[in-house]
Amino acid sequence: MTEPTGLDLLGNAYSFINESLRCAQGATEDPARWKFAVVHATQALELFFKERLRRVHPLFVYSNVDKPRHTVSLELAMERLASCGVQIEADELKQLREARDFRNAIVHFDINVTNEQLKAAYIVLLEFAHSFLANELEDEIHAHTERDLWATEAALMSEFQREFVPYNGMTIIRRFPLEII
Repeated sequence: MTEPTGLDLLGNAYSFINESLRCAQGATEDPARWKFAVVHATQALELFFKERLRRVHPLFVYSNVDKPRHTVSLELAMERLASCGVQIEADELKQLREARDFRNAIVHFDINVTNEQLKAAYIVLLEFAHSFLANELEDEIHAHTERDLWATEAALMSEFQREFVPYNGMTIIRRFPLEII
């Protein structure tokens, strides 16, 4: 009998990030895969937020700390992070809520967006994840990115809005990873 594999919040989040990058990679041939990239990246961010909350107090990952059964939603996680002093800029909150709405529409409803809108939302999510990990979890995505996805990660990073990004233990110009891959 095989032993069950357990992953912590960060392990699960990195699995979702890698799967999102794999979907982004596949979107070059099948643009409809952007929707899955957005779903996976949004889920990864929710898990990163929960990990940050867990580091403040393990009960903060639950929506009701008195009855710890269901974990926080993405929205409640963002609110709780703000209460814990974690700063997320207003424009970033707006973009995160838009991505959340895309994810919810993809998973629960019909969605009427273009693949270009989904790609743009994905790039925003990935850029935010890079920044959040560096600033709040003292980690970086690249250290957990599967090697066959490095070129995809680098290409997407070159489309980030911020000029400098954390990458492989340094802060570098966003286009540099694409040049070294």
